Amino acid sequence: MIDQKINILIQWLQGYPSELASLLMFLVCVLAILGACWHGYGALCAYNALAIVIANIQVLRLGSYLSTPEPIALGTVLFATTYLVSDIITEHYGVTAARRTILISFMAQLVVSLWMLLCLAHPGIHPGVAIDGKVMEQQNQIFKSMWLVFIPSIRFFVASLVSYVATQLIDISLYQWIRQKSNDRYLWLRQNVSMFVSGFLDNLIFSVLAWIVLSPNPLSFNTVIVSYVLAGCVVRIIVNIMGTPVLYWSYRFVKIRRV
Repeated sequence: MIDQKINILIQWLQGYPSELASLLMFLVCVLAILGACWHGYGALCAYNALAIVIANIQVLRLGSYLSTPEPIALGTVLFATTYLVSDIITEHYGVTAARRTILISFMAQLVVSLWMLLCLAHPGIHPGVAIDGKVMEQQNQIFKSMWLVFIPSIRFFVASLVSYVATQLIDISLYQWIRQKSNDRYLWLRQNVSMFVSGFLDNLIFSVLAWIVLSPNPLSFNTVIVSYVLAGCVVRIIVNIMGTPVLYWSYRFVKIRRV
């Protein structure tokens, strides 16, 4: 019954442009981020760790948007919010805490990848075991689905390891540099500039590594630039602008400013 209702909800949302689902995704992210702000640094860290794992799964799927003729890799909205969270952590807890979050996020991605690899390494149900045919078919479908989702995540992990660490460090350093140069003014400026620069570099490095250099079936450079880099940058710019109020709101939610 519950599965049927969820299917109906998904089919209902699919009847609308992808922009609606992305907007709902962003709103859910905002609520989660503000809730994490209320609970402190540990919750913000947990958000980024979870978001990077899920975003690397979502990126496997392309979505069609009315605003662009080219398909866009999903996961961009969720992944972009991790930079917003890094800025929030830098703002309230300092550069050291923000850099520590990067390490924790990648430890989460590594552990999840190892868990799923070991899950897939288990042999399937032995043909001689008495089991209903429908159950066996379902198990085979589950295995194939998990294989398609988590095996590519290894190359995404490698690509993310390079792009995410490098660009998050750039984001945090640039954010802090603008903050110091502006004497702690212009919160909107340091957030948008740091996220735009780091976001573009992250899209470029990750996309080239994941879809060309490390991919068993490399995509054309033009496809990667248009569908993954440029289109992704447009989404990130929108997320950056919409995320600016969240950074201001974080002052109302963050209660403890030290870790």
